[in-house]
Amino acid sequence: MVNPTKPWLKNYPDGVAHDIGVLPNSSLSQFLEECFSRFGNRKAVESMGKFFSYRDLEDSLKTLLVIFRPCIWRRVHALH
Repeated sequence: MVNPTKPWLKNYPDGVAHDIGVLPNSSLSQFLEECFSRFGNRKAVESMGKFFSYRDLEDSLKTLLVIFRPCIWRRVHALH
C-alpha cells in the first residue's frame, strides 16, 4: 500500500529503508561531510537517468555555497 503522505516511497528499490532514524551526527552539514568522505565515488542520487556521486554532490554544494554566501552573510548581519 502506498503511503499517501510519502508517495515517493513506492519507487525505492527493495532493501532501501524508508526511514533513516536518528542521525548520530550533531548537524546536517556534519552528516553530509561524513557521507562525502566515506562514499565519494559511490552513486548518491539518480535523476532523469543520470547518476550523481557523493563527490558530485559535494562539488555542487560548494559551488552553491560560493554563489549564495554573500546573500546569507547580508541576512545574518541584518538580524544583528
